[in-house]
Amino acid sequence: MYIAEKKKRENIAEYILYLFQIEDLIRSQSFAEDKIRHNIVDKYPVEDLEKEKIIHWYMNFAEMMKREHREDKGHMQFINNQMNDLFEFHSLVVKSNKYPQYNEAYLTVQPSLVELATKMGDQAENEIQVSFSFLYGVVLLRMQQKEVSEGTLKVSKEISTMLGMLASLYKKNQEEELDIY
Repeated sequence: MYIAEKKKRENIAEYILYLFQIEDLIRSQSFAEDKIRHNIVDKYPVEDLEKEKIIHWYMNFAEMMKREHREDKGHMQFINNQMNDLFEFHSLVVKSNKYPQYNEAYLTVQPSLVELATKMGDQAENEIQVSFSFLYGVVLLRMQQKEVSEGTLKVSKEISTMLGMLASLYKKNQEEELDIY
């Protein structure tokens, strides 16, 4: 709850990846309040009143997932909306040519994104969603302590750099409306 709020304010890319983790964490606990409380919330070093707020947040999140039939896979609509907003912003930044460092980072990773989108097939709505899906896949591999190839690590670093720059521009735009038109 607190981490999500902080990430949303500070870095939209980290926020989206964090929400992917929350979805999978809730799935891993079978959406059961007692499991979420025992295995997740009770580990927070906060007072009981705060723990009740946190469990309430997790259970609301779980309920939203159920309503959207995301018990097994996929992302909730509000997360997809965040990625789509970020994609629209990305498109504006690329078209504006006012941020050459971002355009350079994007052009570096674009061939990899095309290849990844082809592999993803119908699941690939846009380059930003492809980027997040790829990065989260790498996170999962690392969490499972599986080997990650040098090529995958290289692409992961390039995508992370691009998304980091995009998140920074996005935040700046939210604070002071960048001149991207």
